[in-house]
Amino acid sequence: MHFFTFAEKDATLYEGSATQSRNTGLDEILEVRKDMNADGSVVNVSRTLIKFDLSDISSSIVAGIIPENARYYLNLYDANSKELTTSQSLFAYPVSQSWVQGDGRFFDQPATTEGCSWRYRDGETTGTQWVSGSNNTGGTWFNQYEASQSFNHETIDMRMDVTDIMKQWLSSSIANEGFIVKRS
Repeated sequence: MHFFTFAEKDATLYEGSATQSRNTGLDEILEVRKDMNADGSVVNVSRTLIKFDLSDISSSIVAGIIPENARYYLNLYDANSKELTTSQSLFAYPVSQSWVQGDGRFFDQPATTEGCSWRYRDGETTGTQWVSGSNNTGGTWFNQYEASQSFNHETIDMRMDVTDIMKQWLSSSIANEGFIVKRS
């Protein structure tokens, strides 16, 4: 039996200096990128935040509909990626702080700065940084809970086993603030 749950909220965080406060909470495409110039001296990264409401899953476990030993997968779909190296790895971690989705898009002019961004969890006006006092963070997460998937010579959709992270959330060992998906 399969159950499907769709994201409650999501956004992409962009590292580039011109985008550190830009919110992308309404973009249709989530980007997990690592771009660098020809000599490798400038690297720009993007990471994705995705949060799911787990109340239906929790109540289905209690009701015996979903077994306690169920497996959980995060499915993301490739949107025509280009110029990838021969081997890629993606990692998912549980986000360790709350965040606000916002209603911006990457190409908004002027840029939408309310909602999460590389620098802020909630937007430029409130200005709550991901890590207090940090100037360049790109989110915060629990390192001890990791899921990953590697790709070799291929661009395929991702189906990452996130069972260990889900069990932490479902047991209330850590708060469900969603996943951060990133490259190494």
